[in-house]
Amino acid sequence: MFSSYYEIIMIKLKSTHEILTMPWKESTNCIPVGGKIPPAWTGTVPPTINDIHFWEELYYEPGNIGVYVSWSPFVEFYMIAYNLFANQNGGIETFYGPTAATEVSEKLSKLRINLPTNKIWVS
Repeated sequence: MFSSYYEIIMIKLKSTHEILTMPWKESTNCIPVGGKIPPAWTGTVPPTINDIHFWEELYYEPGNIGVYVSWSPFVEFYMIAYNLFANQNGGIETFYGPTAATEVSEKLSKLRINLPTNKIWVS
């Protein structure tokens, strides 16, 4: 007799507005991994946080820090939000491009937050 086991991995998504205005709110917007990938970034200049509609939550400590990667549009663009200070100078750091994942990982390591990175560049 054969049995099947399927693990459905869900990712959490937050809007830029949620990240900036609700530092204590847990994300309730989840979608399964492997679904339809949103359109890629088509801009001729690097994106800003205002260009991003939804972010994938990579790490979140309510009221303290959140680490996100752009989901819609889909682009190698990361944001570290120091939640309570997100609307002040220095409250948000962004990283863009083929070295962004490494740069975020190094920054988080200094903060004693360890996240795995993949060596995949999405262009």
